Amino acid sequence: MRYKIFSGIVSFVLLVVPILRADAPVRADGQTVVINELMWMGSSASSADEWIELRNLTDQAVDISGWSLTKRSSGADVPMLTIPTGKSILPNGYFLISNYVNTSANSTLNVVPDVVNTDVALSNSALQIKLYNVNQQLVDMADDGVGNPLAGSYDSAKKMYASMERNPIPGDGTIAQNWHTASRGTGFKLNATELGTPGTVNSNGVPVAHAGTDQSGIVGQNINFDGSDSVDPEMQPLIFAWDFGDGGTSSDATPSYVYAAAGAYTVTLTVSDGTDSAVDTLKATIADAPAVAPVPAPISTTPNPSSPEEGNDTATLSATTSCLGLHLSEIYPNPPGVDNDEFIELINDSDEDIVTGACVVFSSATRSYKIPAGTNVARGAYVSLPKTQTHLTLNNGGTTVRLVDSDGTELDRVVYGTAKEGASWAKVGTTWSWTTKPTPGAKNIAVAVPVATTTKKSTTTTTKTTTAKKTETPAQAVTLKDIQELDSGDRVAIEGIVTVPRDALGSTVAYIQSDDGGVNITIPNGEPTIQVGQKIQVTGTVRLKSGRRYVSVAAKGLHVLSTVTALTAVTMATDDVGVEQADQLVHVKGVVALASGSTVQIDDGSGPINVYIKSSTGIVRPKMKAGDTVDVTGIVGVSTSGVRVLPRTQNDLHVEQVLGASTVAPTQVITPPAASKSQTLWYWSLVALGALVAGAKPMWRKFREKKKATT
Repeated sequence: MRYKIFSGIVSFVLLVVPILRADAPVRADGQTVVINELMWMGSSASSADEWIELRNLTDQAVDISGWSLTKRSSGADVPMLTIPTGKSILPNGYFLISNYVNTSANSTLNVVPDVVNTDVALSNSALQIKLYNVNQQLVDMADDGVGNPLAGSYDSAKKMYASMERNPIPGDGTIAQNWHTASRGTGFKLNATELGTPGTVNSNGVPVAHAGTDQSGIVGQNINFDGSDSVDPEMQPLIFAWDFGDGGTSSDATPSYVYAAAGAYTVTLTVSDGTDSAVDTLKATIADAPAVAPVPAPISTTPNPSSPEEGNDTATLSATTSCLGLHLSEIYPNPPGVDNDEFIELINDSDEDIVTGACVVFSSATRSYKIPAGTNVARGAYVSLPKTQTHLTLNNGGTTVRLVDSDGTELDRVVYGTAKEGASWAKVGTTWSWTTKPTPGAKNIAVAVPVATTTKKSTTTTTKTTTAKKTETPAQAVTLKDIQELDSGDRVAIEGIVTVPRDALGSTVAYIQSDDGGVNITIPNGEPTIQVGQKIQVTGTVRLKSGRRYVSVAAKGLHVLSTVTALTAVTMATDDVGVEQADQLVHVKGVVALASGSTVQIDDGSGPINVYIKSSTGIVRPKMKAGDTVDVTGIVGVSTSGVRVLPRTQNDLHVEQVLGASTVAPTQVITPPAASKSQTLWYWSLVALGALVAGAKPMWRKFREKKKATT
């Protein structure tokens, strides 16, 4: 009995010790090796001078013996090459696989590849490379396999070739924002013109500047510029520098600027990530106050009593079924307090009654109101179109209002500048001007707006000029749905229930939601702390980024109204989640199709949706593999990366493992450094002891049998 116990202990040791050895394979979760750089276009030496670089993200050596790479061919994945036995990547190191040895005349490399294999062949279109470990588990993917590669470029005539480089924080390799085109060259032969970094750290991703579209306006009007669509491929913060062409400058991403003189100006935006910079320009055309055609008939809310037809029962009034004859008469963009009393006024200054067709009033390029067809407007009469009827929001900083007939003919166009509170832009006689006497539906009255005065305070040593304090543009109360229809720079007052508190999805970012939509808000330091479920009121400015509008909260512009039950996420099919749900809370459930780094792609059978785990959430991605079911609650994010669901906390992400299957996430085997001499000696001592015990067993049996026979 004692022998059996001792033998069992030794057998256990023999089984367990090899597992505990320092050089035994262990598994690590998450990305540890990525496809880091692709020279998919060849080089100036040869179109076949192509190579692949892998990167070890860990501080341990990774054994990649037997790992393999595939490529796309005719829409299917086919084997490309297998890495030979005995190959590993140093801690935080790089591994270069090339079609040519660096000494070849067909190679521009000045570094020795780790593997040379003539099967390296990278497509210039529909490129997608996949990396598998020795167990054929998918480790990483590069490119999406659709159209042109996600980064990299070449011009064979100019002998300019630039590789496709992964960002420092790799992210999903099938998404363009995680790659950039090489901006410098190192590791190439003398006089080579190639850009890339074979065998070493990648070059900086050069930012892209977007100054926005050309602008037009009038002297004294606030012109809003928007550079917020400028991006850095590595998501580094950008430094903005605007030059407005007349000596004026700004360092804001979305500045407003007033030109003092008419002219055509070239506006230049320079953005920098601290290493590289990029430039974009636009044209700003500034005019003097527009000339307006004279009004041919007296203005009245009733038919002109001096008209020869007035009171003449036999007179016949002709009527039209278009809006020809209607003109803009008054615009009221900035009423006192909340801007709910805005209106646009029309006048029929023709000689006959008008029965309107389907004509349209535009308050911006995208916002419009269709005047009901069949509206009867008597000659000389006014028609007031209030905001409560049109739902049109007028920009307090100035814009262009247009009247367009049912056949697309523009009947009138009026440009107004920065609106003073309580003043309307009205046509009195033949002249447009600001008046402090708005007259919706009635004859316009000219009452001049007081001009801010400048006072001087003199002392014995200095003269100080003080300009009257500028009145801040009042905020207009809008619904969350309205935000996406407003102009960048509009000031708004909104209410909603908190779905994401500040810092969960970004250092200043939060989300609120109401019955008609959701919106992303950015909160400055010093504002009250908010929690999920609280109803809050926000005053701020509309801004634009990546095609979506958000609200930048003003200082002291956030107020907690009450605490309510947190909103319930809307359960949706994975394929139904789209732009319509942007900034709103949803719930989806599906089977894992791909799990790579921070991105998990799930599909419930209707179509895939990406789930993206932002590092700011602190969420640790649960172990998962293809076939597992994932249950996700999160905010719908829309950016240049597409539509994604963004979980907020660890509780938003649940995995249902497939029964009987391994729960280890797709990953690679890491081989740590070799064991020390003392560890090795201990191991082999135990092995020898086990061998002695194993050999002693039959000898002990024979001894007992012999002793028994003699007795």
